[in-house]
Amino acid sequence: MAKLDGKVREITELVDLISGIAENTNLLALNTAIEAARAGEQGRGFAVVARKLASDTSHQTTNIREMMAALQQAAADSKDAVIESRKEMSQAMKSSMDVKETFSKIETSVEAIKLRVEQISVATEQQERSTTNVNNNIQSISELGENTTIQLDSMIKSSEQVADIGGHQQAMLHKYDFA
Repeated sequence: MAKLDGKVREITELVDLISGIAENTNLLALNTAIEAARAGEQGRGFAVVARKLASDTSHQTTNIREMMAALQQAAADSKDAVIESRKEMSQAMKSSMDVKETFSKIETSVEAIKLRVEQISVATEQQERSTTNVNNNIQSISELGENTTIQLDSMIKSSEQVADIGGHQQAMLHKYDFA
């Protein structure tokens, strides 16, 4: 932007120089018109050419000044746009840093959640093993209960048989009276 401002100043100086030349050309045209008037009819054509040259130079100088004013305004607008772009870029960088910080916090939270999930998974596996052990123990106790029931049934039958035999022997003993 500084280079552009420098070039605009250089062109403005050239336009001022051209304006000076145009003013001198106008003076020359005026002097030529005076001399042409003294010369009479023969100097009239020269006076017309001199006036035309002065008019054209003045008109072109005005056009160049207008273009320079527009160029200076465009340069100022460009400078303002660059300043605004820098502000927006700075804001975008700050927003980017804020987003990065937020993502870093999210990543930390996700890692903490991941660790907690792993701990829960380990605890669940331990719980599952404990539940399997409890089920196995219940199965063993159930089998022992069934075996105990079978043995008790067998003992009851044996007791009934002993009672039957005892009752039978007692009946036989009553048949024989020893008195």
